[in-house]
Amino acid sequence: MIRRGIVLPVVALAILAGCAAAQAQPTPRVTLDVVVSPPAGLRPHEGASHGRLAVGADGTYYVLMSWHAEASVARIELVAIGRGGEEKMRIPLPIRLPIDSMGFAVQSMGVAVSHSGDLAVLVSGQGQTTLFRLRADGRIKNASEIAPPAVGVRFGGDDYYQLRHYVATPDNALLLAGGYGSGPYSWWMGKFSLDGGRLWQKGPSRGWPDSVNALRLRGDGSWIVILEEQRVESMTHHCFLDRYAGDGRRLARTSIDFKGCYTAAVLAEGSVIASERRGSSQSELIFLDDTGKATRETTWAFDSIDWMIADGPGLAAIVSERPGPDSVNAVVRADSVGTLHWKSPVGEISDIVRTPDGQIAALVWQVAPREVRLVVYADP
Repeated sequence: MIRRGIVLPVVALAILAGCAAAQAQPTPRVTLDVVVSPPAGLRPHEGASHGRLAVGADGTYYVLMSWHAEASVARIELVAIGRGGEEKMRIPLPIRLPIDSMGFAVQSMGVAVSHSGDLAVLVSGQGQTTLFRLRADGRIKNASEIAPPAVGVRFGGDDYYQLRHYVATPDNALLLAGGYGSGPYSWWMGKFSLDGGRLWQKGPSRGWPDSVNALRLRGDGSWIVILEEQRVESMTHHCFLDRYAGDGRRLARTSIDFKGCYTAAVLAEGSVIASERRGSSQSELIFLDDTGKATRETTWAFDSIDWMIADGPGLAAIVSERPGPDSVNAVVRADSVGTLHWKSPVGEISDIVRTPDGQIAALVWQVAPREVRLVVYADP
């Protein structure tokens, strides 16, 4: 468990040794590095959307990008890239959101590959959310407008879904999770058919800022969900590990008594959250079992973790080594107890996914010239 009070010198030395060990990790092999080319005359939109990534069972990469030009011209496209880096297709999506000099007013967007092979693309902005269903060949089969949640809490007409998770379910549906509102957000999650039918939802909560931070389906058909919410009566934030049945009923809730859980992942066994050591700014990983009980706490050598995903039995993450406006990121791979295997060169990384053959694919933004690259990393 975490020691409270004064940190003994031997502990401080151990932390420094851990940091040095992390910095000395091997560099992964790059097995693919290609530019995601913009349409003629357009460039990447650098707002909240910032590009999303998914990969199919056949190894095809799907990159969802928002492009724009100064003259209020914008386009959102789904670009399919083969395992060898060849562009297989690009599909412009019929978006009806407002356009300004920075492109579409998109607040969140995501792509998932369904179990039938169809593609689900969701784009949400102020006052409008659209779920597109596409065939694997890119033909749009359906476009559904997703209405705001029907709740007893009054929300404004410019609210939207601020989503972090787009998960294909075994019954060929889509589980969406994150938040709802206009910022700060109230936590929300919902299950939809690929044609936009709302099967069930939880939230929005009555507090803010809240968020659903991680989720994963277990073998018994239940969902492990890590979220944070503000208790309205006390105006304090709390983290929880919830378990939901396949129909959305909450089966259990455990309070997670640590300092923050915004960055988290549900692993093959148990979960992990990134937090700060009590009484200091030292980062650490806290591993939990499926009841929410802490099983291990490991010092983490990086300033912060921007995003984590399950990676086989372990985890992969986008880490920030220099927080702030001039921050730089790297992709790291670690095992199920937090031991680092490798760290990529630093850059500006917006999304990562695990490929079917066990590699880590990333969207890497290059500064000069400004472009987006699909980079795939393998073990050294």
